[in-house]
Amino acid sequence: MVKTFASGIRYVAGEESFFCPNLYVISGSGGSLLIDVTNQSSHLEEALSIAERGGHPFSVALTHFHADHISAVASLPKGVRLYCSKNTARHLPKGLPNPITIVSSGAEAILPLGEAAAKLMAAPSLHSKGSMDILYEKTLFVGDALGSREKNGVAYYNREIAVEMEKFYRGLEFREAVQAHPRTRALKKDELMVYLHELVKYGFSEALEEKYL
Repeated sequence: MVKTFASGIRYVAGEESFFCPNLYVISGSGGSLLIDVTNQSSHLEEALSIAERGGHPFSVALTHFHADHISAVASLPKGVRLYCSKNTARHLPKGLPNPITIVSSGAEAILPLGEAAAKLMAAPSLHSKGSMDILYEKTLFVGDALGSREKNGVAYYNREIAVEMEKFYRGLEFREAVQAHPRTRALKKDELMVYLHELVKYGFSEALEEKYL
């Protein structure tokens, strides 16, 4: 189901029963950007119908390499450019007919879309190696970067990475951080900074994630 998030931003609602994230499309007068490609071809088809409107070129940003965000990548039209981290690129199918731009750690890519540009940035994350965030005006799309991942049955935690996350997000100007999955919610910047401060201080806990994510 296609929904409107804000002016120039629409999305296809995901389904948690399939671990399927929301697919966001940023559209301007000069082009569009699709964020992630999901694991459900029907959702991708709906998102492509938005991205292809107006006849402008569109690109795809992959926030990270997990299957629920990249599995349908082979269903993209030939020639559509992909933006992702080096680590995410390693997990893509070989021989894709799509050019790939790598956004390196500590770097960013600027993608003009008309009235405004999208900024694609390598971002530190405890959830996955090679995470990438997308900033459009005052909205920051973070994929799953704020959440945990399991390692040996427990939530993986590295305080150094948590400190990097706190520093990274403090230095960005944004109004709200939009997470990928339907079960999560957008966080205002001050909420996000409180969450990250507690993450640095105490590590992951179910209570912390339930409160903020």
